[in-house]
Amino acid sequence: MKKLALILASCALLSSCAELFQDKVPMTVKGTLASLGDLLVSVGSSEGQLAAPQEIFVSQGEFSDRIRISWSQVPNATSYYLERAVVTEKDAQGNFIQPDESAYEPLDGSRQIAGTSYTDKIFNGQEATYSSQEYNYGYFYRVSAENRSYNSKFEPSEFIESESAYLFSPVKNVRASLGKSTDYVEVTWQKNEGTARYEIYRSTDNQNFGRIGSITGNESSFKNSIETNLQGKDLYYIVYAVNRGGESSVKSPYALGYSLVPGAPGVVTNVKTESRGNVTKNEGIEITWTAVEGLDIKYSVFRSSSIDSSLESLTSSCTSTNFTDKNKLNDNVYYYYQVQAWTEGDTEGERVKGPMSESSVEDEEPCEAYILSPPANVNVIKTEQGEYSMTFSIALGGSGCIDNSANTTKKDLTNENYTYTIYGSNSKNDASFVETSDSNFSVTSHVNGYFTKQISGQYKYYKVATNNNSKTSNQSMIVAPSPFAAQSVVASKATDSNPKFSGYSFDDKMANANGVHPVKITWQPPSDGIADGGYHVYRSSKKDSGFRRVTENPLFSLEYIDVYDQAKAGTVYYYRILSLNDLQQGSNYSNTAAGWGVLTRDQYMLEYNKTVKASQKKLKLMHKPNDMDKLGSERVYGALGGNLYYNAKLDGFGAYIEMLYTDYAEYWVKDYLDENGSQLYYFFLNGNTDTTSNMSANGHMIGTVTCNLKSGKVNGMYPGYVRYDNLQIKGGGAGGGIYGIRRHGIDSDYGEVDWTVGEK
Repeated sequence: MKKLALILASCALLSSCAELFQDKVPMTVKGTLASLGDLLVSVGSSEGQLAAPQEIFVSQGEFSDRIRISWSQVPNATSYYLERAVVTEKDAQGNFIQPDESAYEPLDGSRQIAGTSYTDKIFNGQEATYSSQEYNYGYFYRVSAENRSYNSKFEPSEFIESESAYLFSPVKNVRASLGKSTDYVEVTWQKNEGTARYEIYRSTDNQNFGRIGSITGNESSFKNSIETNLQGKDLYYIVYAVNRGGESSVKSPYALGYSLVPGAPGVVTNVKTESRGNVTKNEGIEITWTAVEGLDIKYSVFRSSSIDSSLESLTSSCTSTNFTDKNKLNDNVYYYYQVQAWTEGDTEGERVKGPMSESSVEDEEPCEAYILSPPANVNVIKTEQGEYSMTFSIALGGSGCIDNSANTTKKDLTNENYTYTIYGSNSKNDASFVETSDSNFSVTSHVNGYFTKQISGQYKYYKVATNNNSKTSNQSMIVAPSPFAAQSVVASKATDSNPKFSGYSFDDKMANANGVHPVKITWQPPSDGIADGGYHVYRSSKKDSGFRRVTENPLFSLEYIDVYDQAKAGTVYYYRILSLNDLQQGSNYSNTAAGWGVLTRDQYMLEYNKTVKASQKKLKLMHKPNDMDKLGSERVYGALGGNLYYNAKLDGFGAYIEMLYTDYAEYWVKDYLDENGSQLYYFFLNGNTDTTSNMSANGHMIGTVTCNLKSGKVNGMYPGYVRYDNLQIKGGGAGGGIYGIRRHGIDSDYGEVDWTVGEK
């Protein structure tokens, strides 16, 4: 009876000798004892993917140069992957528009974050100033949990996306009174969100600033008492905001201020301009004013703008009552002019300055001007039908312009007679652009400040200019339509009749730590030709969401080998391609292609064993406590079809156990339908795993199992063959030898897998 027990124990060695005792053999799982049954993970179950972090937090106005991102910890995650999208556009409510997933990109150092926080240094070594555009942006982040440990079976989690983060901005619209008092200069500014206090600094030379006061964050003005010796002198002020965390903003733009000296000229009045979208850059902006009474009066002209509130001196020696500004005028900018009267003092070089005119942007009647400008935002798209459609924002000052002045006295002075000219070229050379047939049209209707026009589309690049009667603005920035989507996207699959591809060696040492070889993605150019700017490849473990860009730089070939170090066995990956024009613009994604990499031979054995183990757990005879009761036959059935036939019998002085699989399947591939719309088996088994043993409990196994090949057709995820003929049994257990693994379309013959792999 003892010999019989040894024989039956050895004969029960199906894929490994431990299978007979799979619910009894103690195994250690993270420090706790468990049976082999506890280690089984159903293929396609949600247990194979990490949960996404439940919460993500981003700093909002906490720091002047960085954004802090933190998120909740995820069980079983060893690292986290972070991406960022920078958004400049806001919706009608003033909120930053939630970005499309194609706008997200990984940051330097954000691919394998060990903890649950990250600091995004926005300026990366460059100096932050009050004019830095980064203070006008919204920053969105998304994070995914990963498990990069050796042989990990966890798929990265879905992304969790943050709300908009933003920097602690410098103080805006800092103004200092200009000759309104002999005793003080009043400094005012726009309140800064999140400010606990303001620090005010002053200089007499615009170089060496000293702190002169501090007030609480709910105030927005400060009176600076002026010493007698500084009356009439130019003084410069800057303001810092300090938030509740003690973080200081960068310095504000400076504000020029001064107090009056007794006997100074009067205030300049009626500062006006007619230059509102009816002059070009070369013509300049003309302003006029009423003369101030007095002898030898001269005038200084100052300018501020919608992008810089600091007063800039244009001239200090004007003797007439008009001035034309041609100094570095820019498109799509509002300019504001103030004039100061002055006379010479008793001391050589001394100036006795009068008050500044009340014509700034914040005064009741600002002297506001702008040159004739092209539309600030232009886009062009084309359809598969060959139609081109151009969308652009209404030019500055035009009826419906979203950037029109906030000054109510100027709102009704918009230009109703703007027309537009579209220029085209097949070269990016500015001089090559010519007027197209789609020209000199007026805007009759618009939607939220944008106009759309169908154009002929005979050119590769486009610009737009604004016309006002006989005058024409500069041309807009160059735009080009996004290429059509790449065509015929194909991702390699282990089920392919020949899953090998050029450019990669299928040496198993080249596979990732999870035993998975890369996927090759190929595609054809868009129907309208090659994408001049190349292509980007995006990957996801879901068909319709969660895509992340995997190419750092655009590709100029029509293929890509995705060497993904976190690719897992049993997981389908989805790919799509974004075509780019040579301006690096793209909006048309290709169709989605599914693919998965070939397994190494060792990993193939491990994945195959999942179905084998599940089938053997269903057998009853082999688990009987009485050895003689193990003899006999039975048939069990796969969860998805087919059966396993078990027949244990004595054979001379030994024993023989037959194990025959017929169309046996236990698991579907998760969330995947093949090209016929059918679910795909994970492993679909046909063949024998028989065991023979003598009275000394020594023997061998016999048989070959065909995997995933039904009636000569691939019907499972990893087609191939597992051979048992060289597996040895010694003393009632596996004691040597090899499995033979031949992967369909990869191996010309069986490769060796050590017997110990079957014990895992």
